[in-house]
Amino acid sequence: MSVKEVIVNTLLEISKMIGDIVEEDDVDVSEDVKGSIIEVEYVDNVIDKISRLEPVDRKFWGLDASIRTLRVAGLDLMLVAGALVGSRIEICPRLVDTRWIGIRPRCRASKELENILNRLSSTFYTKSRFIDKVFDGTFSEKTMQDEMRVSMENEMIRRWDGSDVLLVDGPLFHTPKVIATVESMYSNIYIGLIKERIRLLENREDKVVCVVKRLTQSRYLARLEGLGASDDYIAIIKANKILKRGEVASVYIGTLRLTVTIEDQNFEKYMGYLVSRIGSALNVIRLETLSEDFLYEIKDQIAQILTHNGVPKPIELADKACKRACSSIFLYLWSITPLSPTYEGFESLVSSIRELAE
Repeated sequence: MSVKEVIVNTLLEISKMIGDIVEEDDVDVSEDVKGSIIEVEYVDNVIDKISRLEPVDRKFWGLDASIRTLRVAGLDLMLVAGALVGSRIEICPRLVDTRWIGIRPRCRASKELENILNRLSSTFYTKSRFIDKVFDGTFSEKTMQDEMRVSMENEMIRRWDGSDVLLVDGPLFHTPKVIATVESMYSNIYIGLIKERIRLLENREDKVVCVVKRLTQSRYLARLEGLGASDDYIAIIKANKILKRGEVASVYIGTLRLTVTIEDQNFEKYMGYLVSRIGSALNVIRLETLSEDFLYEIKDQIAQILTHNGVPKPIELADKACKRACSSIFLYLWSITPLSPTYEGFESLVSSIRELAE
């Protein structure tokens, strides 16, 4: 049976089981310190100037994963793609060796529908890898997306040959507020993702830097400074006066250590904020590593490869490649789905076409 036939038959089978639409669980996935499981502290409270023309003696890879949702009658189809860009370029999905379609009925799963989703879980993302729960309309869409996206990132890390320095778009591991709610099944998913990522990067502490671009929901730096704003705002305030001087292109603010304690086991990462000035615009990113020494060593070189958007060039290339791949598979699924798209589905179609036209 062809890939097209498998997808079409699967959607038709599930669509017959769709019941009343339900509301999904309200899960807080914003980054913050809450409860006793997460601790953030300064290990080095510095503001370092970075000049414009520091030498770059390392080579870099870029890695990104992108997800897009095609909403059809009664179902959400989540499509995930990944890109690894460096001495070679690798794009996922490859139809035969990784799951790239998630299926989430927007109803509460009946026993019959649950059995179908369990049966399909080896081919499609219909069930979490960390808890015994299928994805249905009650399941947090954001958490499902996080699991799919991080799983694709991990797949791409496995394909990386370990050479040079790998820059990953996104946090080293997610620490949403819900992780502190130990009785929540969503906490177990994020804890599972943390453990998997740490195992994957074992013995590569001085090889991988994760780059967080959107900090409007992050509160780690703000909490340490005793302020209620978001981290990007605090970083800009701290760096603004220094960046007004013409000889300074970037400012490093750090270093923070974040510790997640799970069953008497500590998982740590080190974080620093890089604020860059392009003309009158100020951009903020957060760098995350498993090694404090490596973070402090690599920050200056990353500052030299920032684009006009304040993002490292390898990340920008990987981001563009995986978004185009995601848009392409979105159009493919759009062309073969036997179910009627919703209005949101049409909006995503326009976005995909625009992405491919750029």
